[in-house]
Amino acid sequence: MSIDALRALAQQSLARFSERNQSSSAFDLNGVAATASIDFRGAIAADLSHGLKKGKVLIISGRSEFEFQNELITNIS
Repeated sequence: MSIDALRALAQQSLARFSERNQSSSAFDLNGVAATASIDFRGAIAADLSHGLKKGKVLIISGRSEFEFQNELITNIS
């Protein structure tokens, strides 16, 4: 995914939440790879077609994995 695609996805999600917070709760660097544990909290801005209602607070924890080559990120999963 390109940086422009990530930026577009972030812009799309802005309208979905009336408030949101994302933070990294842990980070591990291991040679050519890194793992970030992410905590997200967001309040839905408007009723969504799949049933989430305005004001519903989502709390999600996840993990992003990054691979590096020649000092550049080559993969995010």
